[in-house]
Amino acid sequence: FIDREGSLWNVNGSSGLLRARSIPERGAKSMDLDTYAAADGLTHDLAGRIFEDREGNIWVTTKAGLDMFRHANVVIERGIPVGANRFGYSAGPIGNQLYIHASTGSDNSDPFGSARGPLFRMLPDSSIERVIDDIWSVQRFAQTDDGSIWMASLWGLFRLHGDRYVDVPRPPGGETTTIVSVRSRPGDGLWVWQRGNGAWI
Repeated sequence: FIDREGSLWNVNGSSGLLRARSIPERGAKSMDLDTYAAADGLTHDLAGRIFEDREGNIWVTTKAGLDMFRHANVVIERGIPVGANRFGYSAGPIGNQLYIHASTGSDNSDPFGSARGPLFRMLPDSSIERVIDDIWSVQRFAQTDDGSIWMASLWGLFRLHGDRYVDVPRPPGGETTTIVSVRSRPGDGLWVWQRGNGAWI
């Protein structure tokens, strides 16, 4: 991930984050590297997706929380449950909002039973809203022209329109296969990628 200052952020294996600072930024050298781990304030050493908001703050999902980097320090977002299970957290930007899923389920009756939890929405003022109380872990988000939020999951395709949330049927032949990703463009509908079943609209 490259932020607006030109610095490169990347997951540092199981040791947190790595940032290669932009050379023009404060006279940094090309080999100046910063590392951030749990010992530095991250909620966990296993980091996931990275985003930048309109104020230039860097947001990072980890296995145990959602962390925000300001220029001076790391701020842990306490409006979202801390202590997700092994499926961790996922997040995706929609317009000027950020959607965050926390896997907090405790159902261990099957290997994936605990991959459920609440879905939150972070508004432009950084306030947090709970959108759905219980949903399968979400991997990718997209929004279509009608305002619907589409969510790709290992366990299905979900649609949120206003307060209505539905599990969308998959096409014939792909009823049990994984939804890998969703993408949308204005006037071009929704594209869905499904493992072993290609892309469909």
